[in-house]
Amino acid sequence: MSHIVQVSNEIYKTLEEVAARQGLSPEALAEAWLKERVAEERDGATPYSRAWLDGLDDALAQAKAGQGQFVGSTEELLRIIDVPSSTGEPA
Repeated sequence: MSHIVQVSNEIYKTLEEVAARQGLSPEALAEAWLKERVAEERDGATPYSRAWLDGLDDALAQAKAGQGQFVGSTEELLRIIDVPSSTGEPA
């Protein structure tokens, strides 16, 4: 089953522009965004939700206490989270 959701011309124009940059149709991009948002709501960790704010509070408290890991550069962060480098070499 399909449904129609009306949006303003301004929102649709922005949706078209972003979708074009990503090689998608506006409809495909809107559906992907909505699916992502529904998953966030379902998981209860949307930005500014109670769970998200609790996690932020914990992270800020750890940082204030000097706990956690300092990351000095984007490259270092990418190595920590195991993202391959832009050169194609392993992180």
